[in-house]
Amino acid sequence: MIWCVTLNPALDVTYRLPGELSRDAVNLADAMDARLGGKGNNVARVVKTLGAPVTAVEILGGSVGEALAHHGRAQGIDILSESVREDSRICLTLIGPQGSVTELRPPGPQVEEGTAERLLEALAGRVGARDWVTISGSLPRGLAADTYGRWVRALKPQVAGVIVDASGAALLGAVVEGPAAIVPNRSEYEAVAAALAPGVTEVIVTDGDKGVEWHRALGGVRRWRAPRVKALNPVGAGDTFLGALVVQLQAGQSWPEAIPAAMACASASVETLGVASFEPGRAHELFGQIEEETR
Repeated sequence: MIWCVTLNPALDVTYRLPGELSRDAVNLADAMDARLGGKGNNVARVVKTLGAPVTAVEILGGSVGEALAHHGRAQGIDILSESVREDSRICLTLIGPQGSVTELRPPGPQVEEGTAERLLEALAGRVGARDWVTISGSLPRGLAADTYGRWVRALKPQVAGVIVDASGAALLGAVVEGPAAIVPNRSEYEAVAAALAPGVTEVIVTDGDKGVEWHRALGGVRRWRAPRVKALNPVGAGDTFLGALVVQLQAGQSWPEAIPAAMACASASVETLGVASFEPGRAHELFGQIEEETR
């Protein structure tokens, strides 16, 4: 089983605009996509797309949380959750005709520490030694910066690996507990590099259309160039990468085998309107275009 943790989930609504966004005016959209969102839920959707067993682990708030649970069930994703009264987030993405992306991201509901602790206890009671856990995204209001670190510390002795995709203090709190891997972007990596313990955590730096850089826990760096694609919606490409990566790892692939396969899925996802949505057949085509840099 792959368990995808999202403590601050969202209903992700994406609109495609026929013209550039106009301020102080009514903007008409010619397409809409609405789905279970938040970074960890995006990861779970990718895992499901690739046919691996997955459970989304999250805190659901109010009527929006009920809608999120409905979307999850409709996609065949099992959900392990705790509930709060305040509504979960609704996040908006506006895609312009020339590829411009405007995002609106509210903070999410207020969550008490006890709610997150109950969810962690429930997850810890279900995981197995061959399972993988991903922990993704922002923390909701009310949870301490070391929350992800406590989750890593509790879960990593029980599972095959824990991978964290976060930023700022939340990522730093996780890094000090030595997860199997982190998947930051360039700026997020630079902010925590000094705190990484040698020989413990694999660091996979995603850098958009430039590709991916793997900083090996035991030393050395390997790089892969991303294939050229026509980007429609780049939002969620990092989540697609993580979802495909963890599927490969659970299937027994090594890090250098899993990384290019994950890059192909991420590249395919930016060609679609939906967040973290892609066609596996297209990912297979793009896989053949990924090259490792030899310098």
